[in-house]
Amino acid sequence: MTIVIRALQMTDLRSLRHLFRRSFNWIKLPFLPTYPPGFVAVKETQICGGVVVSMFPLARGKRGGAILSLATAPEVRGQGVGQRLVEAALDFLQNEGCSQIFTCVEGHNTSSSQQFATRGFRVLSLGQQLRAYGWRLPYIWYKTSHLADLGHLFWCRGLDCLPARPGTAWLTSAFGNGLVVALMLWRRGETDFLSWSALAFVVLMVAGIIGLREAGMAGVAHWRGITTRHYAWESGSAISLLVALALRGFFPVPGNRYPSQPLWRYREMRSHLGWMALGGIVPVLLLVYGCSLGMHMNWLEPATDWLQLANSIALVLVGWDALLPFYPFNCFNSHRLWQWHPGIWASIALLCLIGIGLP
Repeated sequence: MTIVIRALQMTDLRSLRHLFRRSFNWIKLPFLPTYPPGFVAVKETQICGGVVVSMFPLARGKRGGAILSLATAPEVRGQGVGQRLVEAALDFLQNEGCSQIFTCVEGHNTSSSQQFATRGFRVLSLGQQLRAYGWRLPYIWYKTSHLADLGHLFWCRGLDCLPARPGTAWLTSAFGNGLVVALMLWRRGETDFLSWSALAFVVLMVAGIIGLREAGMAGVAHWRGITTRHYAWESGSAISLLVALALRGFFPVPGNRYPSQPLWRYREMRSHLGWMALGGIVPVLLLVYGCSLGMHMNWLEPATDWLQLANSIALVLVGWDALLPFYPFNCFNSHRLWQWHPGIWASIALLCLIGIGLP
């Protein structure tokens, strides 16, 4: 039966919402646009695929476009429907004068990533985004739905920019989390940490804990013989800042390491990613146990206070990284462990819970 691609119409909205309910996690549904412009794939009279796009002005009279949501029904996957929808969306945006086209894809969604990598898209690091758009970057994130899509990478076609600096990316993640913790302590009124020198040490300590996780993952990747790079989760910064300011808590956004090549399959890399996840979790978990032991060695009070803070930060990081393998937290290492070996995930989760319960 022939599948026809046509423009999205207002009369298609109910059917498209039903398709999205079948294709996406329910938490994500309220944030998915289902209105024109866009395209749908129709088999007989049933909508079996859909893509929604948007357009917005850029600097110097340029125009940008974004592919906001793309889905196909399970029964037609593997028949090229998604590719045809992407092609229709790209042709439409180009004909409308969009010189730069954006999309956001979850880092482990390699089927969608391949759709865009083979059509001239590439992932932009936070540094590349800042150099290209400067103070207008929050506006670009808003228009492309990249403000709070935790673990999604920012893809663009039509932008010439300098190569990314992966080392700078993980340093940004490390020190960015440190600044968020310092902001959290300030909001709590922690008088012991309000001096500039103490706050600077807090930032360095948190960056060191994030760096411990990063070093473990990079070391395992080298041992497994795969080339990886760090991608920051810049879209999670808004959530982290909100938690620090409004709730006086810490929500870590450490980023993660992914294979360096633009085209890769999650299924083929599952065991490598599982070992890398283990390499990132275990050092931080050992730090938790070490800090807990140190707090019972009757050291002087300032040292005990710093150990307690390091233990708290490490516990928060390893908790998110080891205990929650489901959406919307599947960008953390727990998802990789669960997908690789549920038994190993359960063992690590148990050790993490023991660490949380230590006096």
